[in-house]
Order: sequence, then C-alpha cells, then structure tokens
Amino acid sequence: MNNRKTFFIALTFLATIVACAIPGLQPASVPASAPTTDTSSILSTMVAETVSAAITLTEQAVPTPTLAPTSTPGAAAPERTLTPLEDGSTLFVDERAGYEVTVPVGWLTVGVNKQEFLDAFTLTPDIQNYLLSIQNKDPNIFRLFALDMQDGHFQNGFFTNMNFIWDEQGDALLKNDDGLKAGIAQLAGTAPEPEILSTTLSTTSSGIPLSMVETKYTMRNSSNVDIIIFQKQVAFNAKTGTVAITVSTVEGLKDSVFATFDAMLETIKVNP
Repeated sequence: MNNRKTFFIALTFLATIVACAIPGLQPASVPASAPTTDTSSILSTMVAETVSAAITLTEQAVPTPTLAPTSTPGAAAPERTLTPLEDGSTLFVDERAGYEVTVPVGWLTVGVNKQEFLDAFTLTPDIQNYLLSIQNKDPNIFRLFALDMQDGHFQNGFFTNMNFIWDEQGDALLKNDDGLKAGIAQLAGTAPEPEILSTTLSTTSSGIPLSMVETKYTMRNSSNVDIIIFQKQVAFNAKTGTVAITVSTVEGLKDSVFATFDAMLETIKVNP
C-alpha cells in the first residue's frame, strides 16, 4: 500500500474537522502550530492550510457579517450541479469526479461561492457565520457542504453538517481492514485527537465498495463548554480520483443522523 492510500482517510478526516469549525467553536486543545504530514497527497497541503486557518478563526470573536462573500482568486471549480427533486431532496452531480448522490430532504446544500452559497448568505446569522468559515476553502477539493436545517438540529453552537472532498489524483480505496486501520493510525497526535469508534469495509447495494470510519472528538463552544462531536466518514473511488463524504453531529442526534447518512450512501452512483 502506498503512502497515498495509507494517509487518505487520516488526511480527509482532519480536513473535515477544520472544515466544520465555525466561529465560537474550537478544539478542546489547540496546537501551537499546524501539524504537517510527510506525504505527496494533494490533501496534505490542504490540511496544513485549513488547520492554520481554523486556529486563527477560533481565536477571533464571532464576526458580524457586513459584506457578501467574494470569489476566491484562481479557485474556479470544475462542473457540478445541484438539482432539487420533487420529494425535497437534492441531486448532486459531480461531473468532473464522475459520480452522483442524492442529499436528503431538510439539508441546505452549498458550493463555495456558488450562487446557492450567496443566496444562503442572506439567511440567519448562524448560517452566515458558518459560510464565513468555509468561504476560502478550495472548491476544487471541497466540492459541497450541506447543513441540516431540520428543527432542533442546531445545538450548542454546532450545525449538523456534511462535506464532500475530492482528491482528483487519488486511488485510496483500502482493500482490507488492516489497511484501513493503518490509515486511521495517522490521526494520532492531531488536535483534536479523535477516538476511533469503528472501522468498516462495506459495499452499497449497487456494488460500490466503501471504506467507513466512525469517530468522536471534543470541541469547546463559545460558552467554554465542551461538546462531543460524532463523525462518520466514507471514502470511495469515483470515475476520477477518490471522494470522502463526512457527516458530523452531536450526541443526541447521532443515531438518526447516521441512519439518514447511511440511506444517502445507497444513492451513490459512479458514472461509467
């Protein structure tokens, strides 16, 4: 197994931790400097940059949004589409990666600095703050963010959320459980360091192999109260490169959110 396969889940997991950080939330223990990883993966640079950005962000007071987000220079995203369906769900098609998935009813889907991102910026201050925290992410890697807008699913300053990360050069599908655990072992020493709850290799009903990891870690909200965040992440090979989809939620919502996430995974289709 090469370094790219070994590090992929560790890197994308760390990236999703900092991607879901919003002003007023911070890791229970923040490192003095962003950790570095000795790997050639495109995500290694992203991790260092996003960890550094997250540390800076969480040291600041909650901003009062006064300006609409602006486009990130040089970050034009490859083609992808969002199509509302009759039942209220949303079909996300990433034409460059070569896959599609149906995001469940009740979730707000946004791509960084796309039209739906700007539209969502006119909503509540909590949503504005979340969008401010992701507006500088590279849309060529961070392909989609989704917020759970159902009543009661914003708790203790934390949005239940999903994000979709694409490594265009990746081929990270791990062939056995030992390989999966080897990749997860790279998370040791990160901040916050997650507790690994389970690692699983599975296949969707349509035959798409998945590498799945469940973890939990502790964040501290703006009231200096620790909250426990649960995450489930899957990685799979798309037509081009590798995709990691991660859902993050709080303890009281874990069972229902994870069940919804698992049902969503059954809608994944990899284009021929």
